[in-house]
Amino acid sequence: MIVDANVATYWFVDTPMSPAARDLLARQDLSAPTLARWEMARTLQKYMRAGIVTPDLPRTALERVSIYIPVWIGIDEYLPAAWDIALQENHIVYDCLYLALALERSESFATADRRLAALSHKLGVETVLVEAR
Repeated sequence: MIVDANVATYWFVDTPMSPAARDLLARQDLSAPTLARWEMARTLQKYMRAGIVTPDLPRTALERVSIYIPVWIGIDEYLPAAWDIALQENHIVYDCLYLALALERSESFATADRRLAALSHKLGVETVLVEAR
């Protein structure tokens, strides 16, 4: 299962979506594009600047995320497919990278982004929408 950066971030930052995101940690097949680490770092930085997390949490989370995501996928070969999806669907290209990975690798996809989940479903990808409980 491909997971996006927001799902991985919710493993470390308590939000209403965190319990559902943490349910995915029971899976043994989690993977993500290398881009997800960069997106996660940026989101954690925003949480830190807002005083929601301590300054040490982002570094710890970025080190520990590989415990949960054992497979990190290079993105270069998937960029053309992501670009095609982005143009066809009028969507952000880096979001479409997750979909290109899921499609080309025949994997399911988990996200907390409703719009991205709807697009994923439209493209025929088995999709898990992480929502607040």
